[in-house]
Amino acid sequence: MRLLLVGLLVTSSAFGQALFRAQNKTVASAAPAIVQSDVRDNVSCNGANTSSAICSNAISTTTGNLIHVFGGTSLGSGTIAVSDTAGNTYTCETTATQATSEGTSCYAKNITGNAANVVKFDFTDVNTCGLALCGLVVYEIANASTSTPLDVHQSKTNAVGVGTPCLSDSFSTGTANEVITMSCYTGYDGSTFSAGAITGTTGTLNAGGNDAIAGEYRAVTSTQSGTAAIGRSSGVPGSISFVMSYK
Repeated sequence: MRLLLVGLLVTSSAFGQALFRAQNKTVASAAPAIVQSDVRDNVSCNGANTSSAICSNAISTTTGNLIHVFGGTSLGSGTIAVSDTAGNTYTCETTATQATSEGTSCYAKNITGNAANVVKFDFTDVNTCGLALCGLVVYEIANASTSTPLDVHQSKTNAVGVGTPCLSDSFSTGTANEVITMSCYTGYDGSTFSAGAITGTTGTLNAGGNDAIAGEYRAVTSTQSGTAAIGRSSGVPGSISFVMSYK
């Protein structure tokens, strides 16, 4: 009886230790990743090019994810407002300008999902997207922080010149697992874009049908330092670039 009791105590102790280790085991969280992209240009929300806003296609988005948006217009001076069907709240960077063009990047964190979500990027000037060329890049990102997802955020204007690439200034990420986005708006219907390097490795390019706007991204698993670029083999106007990374 005594031996049996000791055996039970030992077994119980071993089980308790195993349970403690299981409860306190650190589980690696999934890295941020692009779920889908949508690029639109040279069309207004109402389809008749008589609106101040450009809209994404209807996309199915998932609750808890993040939506990244970049928009530009070749003739704008209004206050930019971003909204979507699901009623998510967007935080926008300071608007950048190049000649008569303007653009900015925004994001909504920990979103409410919607089966047919339309993102609206409104330049608030009368008929901006009818008189001018508007463009929009949308990325849905999974596994980003639901509280403080933004890491790198910067804008840069690039000089006028045939084929002048869209470039960023130098930047460094603060965490290992991030999605780095690079966006470019040229204000020119006819630019030809090509994938450039994001911190030394070629990114994944998403360009608009009329080639006034392009987005590019790279998912990384270690901290990064360097620059980002999107190539452009034609088109004279200068460009607006934004780098935004999400952890």
